[in-house]
Amino acid sequence: MQYTSNLNLKKPESSDAVNIDDLNGNADLLDAAVAGKVDKVAGKGLSTEDYTTAEKSKLAGVAAGAQVNAVTSVAGRTGAVTLAVGDVAGAAPLDDYIRQPGFGTTGGSANTYSLTLSPALASYAAGVCVAVKINVANTGSSTLNVNGLGAKTIKDSKGNNLTSGKLVLGSIYTLRYDGANFILQGEGGEYGTAVAADVLSGKTVGTDAGLVAGTMINRSTGDYSSSSQSVSGTMLKLPIPENAYYGTGANVTRTDANFVAGNILSGKSIFGVAGSLIVGKKWAQGSATSSSMGFISSLGAYGNGISVSGLAFKPTIIITVRSGSTFLSSGGSVYVENLNGQLNNGGCTTFTMGYSEGLPSGAISACFNITTGSFTVICYRSNSPISATDLFNWIAVE
Repeated sequence: MQYTSNLNLKKPESSDAVNIDDLNGNADLLDAAVAGKVDKVAGKGLSTEDYTTAEKSKLAGVAAGAQVNAVTSVAGRTGAVTLAVGDVAGAAPLDDYIRQPGFGTTGGSANTYSLTLSPALASYAAGVCVAVKINVANTGSSTLNVNGLGAKTIKDSKGNNLTSGKLVLGSIYTLRYDGANFILQGEGGEYGTAVAADVLSGKTVGTDAGLVAGTMINRSTGDYSSSSQSVSGTMLKLPIPENAYYGTGANVTRTDANFVAGNILSGKSIFGVAGSLIVGKKWAQGSATSSSMGFISSLGAYGNGISVSGLAFKPTIIITVRSGSTFLSSGGSVYVENLNGQLNNGGCTTFTMGYSEGLPSGAISACFNITTGSFTVICYRSNSPISATDLFNWIAVE
């Protein structure tokens, strides 16, 4: 025996005996099931009991009086209607580039850009906005020509013409027309006028063209020579070498070999250098160790003398005295230039001390050698070879 899935009606198989009770039972089940149904009448709906809970909720949400496909026309058009922008209230036309920006990649060359919009821009008007992808970086002041309406200058947000590198290859920029020019949108901040030479090397500064690396040399310490100088009253001016920063440890210098104490009056100082120059004839003094000068034939004796150099003048008077002695008789000499410009013993009865008085005729020229800046003189003479060395104090006058 088999059974149906919905009402569980009995379905005898060929091997089952037919039982009238089974047939009656099936009829009763069918009758009971039909009793809960309603007949379908033309123009009438089915009972709500024939809907699922989900279907009942959907029907409950339909407003009273709602109709299906009640629209008979759109914008005066009937049948299958294709909507246009103007058929929807508040929608902007595709060529309204004031309310919505147009986009495209620029054409043309650096500084002279073109743009083709579709649909085409009918005419320039204040507020027209375009977004452009740059095809080549600019190198200076630039223009944009949209749909062949004419080239218009592109300016930054401050109203300045663009500088080199302001528009970068491959970057996207928004431009809005102000009635005369296209203004670059979205810029912020202010830039000064500094250029690479105004910024220390190793530092950067922001500019309209982006970051710029400084080239100014950093001379925070050390001495740096000035190429010239000038004088204004009592002021010495030294031009500072250009294109560099000078810190508190840096000095600007100028060298002059004549800037020495000997060229500055004694009792005065210039820039911290105290003078040693005495007004009148130049003079100098010092000490030197004597040495043998060998046998001097014109003198007829052996000589012992000193040599001095580094003077700033040519002496006309030279006096030597053995160190530790206060008298020429202990060894020393006097040389005085006469009126004819010749050096002699100046009338001194003792010319070279330590051996004898006076000089033989013609011997004077062999006793000294005087030049500008140096001299060599005999301090004393002897009949026998001289091997001793002595320290002599000397004074020389111009």
